[in-house]
Amino acid sequence: MKKDVMKKYQICEKYIYFNKEMEKKSDINFHAGGKAPSDVYKIALEKGYKPVYVRRFKIDEFHTYKIVRKIINFDWFFLIFRIRRNSIVLLQLPIRFGNHKMQYAFLRLLKKIKKVKFISLMHDIEILRKARHPSAVDFANCEFEFHVSLKLTDCLIVHNQKMKQFIKYYGFPDEKIIVLEIFDYLTDSKENTIKYTKKVIYAGNLAARKCGFLRKLKETGIPFDLYGINYKQDEIGGKNINYCGSYRSNILSEKINSGFGLVWDGDELSTCSGSLGDYLRWNNPHKLSLYICAGIPVFIWDEAAEAAFVKENKIGFLIQSINDIKNIFDSLEEDTYKKLQKRVSLISKRIRNGFYMKKALEIAEGR
Repeated sequence: MKKDVMKKYQICEKYIYFNKEMEKKSDINFHAGGKAPSDVYKIALEKGYKPVYVRRFKIDEFHTYKIVRKIINFDWFFLIFRIRRNSIVLLQLPIRFGNHKMQYAFLRLLKKIKKVKFISLMHDIEILRKARHPSAVDFANCEFEFHVSLKLTDCLIVHNQKMKQFIKYYGFPDEKIIVLEIFDYLTDSKENTIKYTKKVIYAGNLAARKCGFLRKLKETGIPFDLYGINYKQDEIGGKNINYCGSYRSNILSEKINSGFGLVWDGDELSTCSGSLGDYLRWNNPHKLSLYICAGIPVFIWDEAAEAAFVKENKIGFLIQSINDIKNIFDSLEEDTYKKLQKRVSLISKRIRNGFYMKKALEIAEGR
């Protein structure tokens, strides 16, 4: 007699565009915003997690909003009929759109009726990003979602040890927390042939209002290659700045084949400042995974949570200030660069194949 295999599902938010023009304008594939959830979806699919979709609409007319909310609520309620009893259900948190109180009410009902086990991946902790939620109402919603998600979750996958300590502070059991270490970065592209070059790569959203330090890069004299959306020559351009364009995240790694990747945020060169810079103390920035996927070593703020990963694996330099890079370049020899790059290549093979998320899911399933 065949032993029953526990069913595994993943709840996925699926974008629905009201017109083709809106879909073309979407920049979700031109920076890291959509790459990480998409990769987790693919890795979970490979591990046997059947997708159950809830719709997420991109709308441009306010009067359609009420109708859209009703459709979304229906999708979440209908999960109760689509998921088997005693299953494992993977959630990617936070839920990005809709009526969170209603959605979590449906998830609690699903857990009560179907006795499911929730494994959750915490992409972001929004209460740590206060600048994104300046209004009291918005921040209160983030607090609600954070606390109710912890109550709902049976096993939680977090970015790193620093994030684990933050979650433990709120009473979540230590043995139910799995540390991811680093985000994977799936790609079908071949590994790059990396060249020894004393330059810095920065990829991401290049809006100066978001990353104020970009305005000051011209003061450093350090060669920079910039990749990403929202580049403005008059704001961040300079003799040492080379803008290389904006590419979809699934092919961006092919374009980077030399130098060092930079993991930095905030308004200053001297330290990672403000709420965006401070957030690096807790999260795994996806650009770190991009640089490793491309095969290049990195510079990372020495107070960032992922500085521990870079140091432990000897794949780059920890810096207090961007100006430290100049001194490192002055003494950097090609042999040192090649040793760093060789170690990066080993981790690159792992993240290109979903190693870290696969391992986290296997651990979570057994707890």
